[in-house]
Amino acid sequence: AGADGQEFFQIDEYRIISTNYVIARDWGHLSDHVKICNLVINYVNDVPGLSQDKKDEMIGQAALFRALTRFMGTQIWGEFPIINSTITSVNAANFDSLYNDLYPRRRPIPEVYDAIIADCETALAKAPAATGTPESKYRPNKDAAHALLAKVYAT
Repeated sequence: AGADGQEFFQIDEYRIISTNYVIARDWGHLSDHVKICNLVINYVNDVPGLSQDKKDEMIGQAALFRALTRFMGTQIWGEFPIINSTITSVNAANFDSLYNDLYPRRRPIPEVYDAIIADCETALAKAPAATGTPESKYRPNKDAAHALLAKVYAT
């Protein structure tokens, strides 16, 4: 356990009760992380002035973050939503087609793991290699993708 407080120990020990405030907070954080990753993945190719190599690198990094976020979600809740689109506008004309993305269903664990693996494979193809330099120390890279993929397969 990496924190103080009964709520955190419940998560670490997989014995969460319904009044645990950390769960609602973390659900919001993880959902927001997926949304940000989707923005990058879905729209970075539309950004003028970036080379295709830089765009691919950003897609690979965002895919790795999304994979990690989904993995963390499955570790806490089991089933977790798989959202790959980005909603930029909601109106009467598109509401019905967006409903599933606005109010996503939790997906079975094997489907979530398939999405995690697909994102890790995207990261392996597009994320930068680890350079060992201080400025790249905390950036997502191919080595991190290999590590997460190994943990996913081991789980």
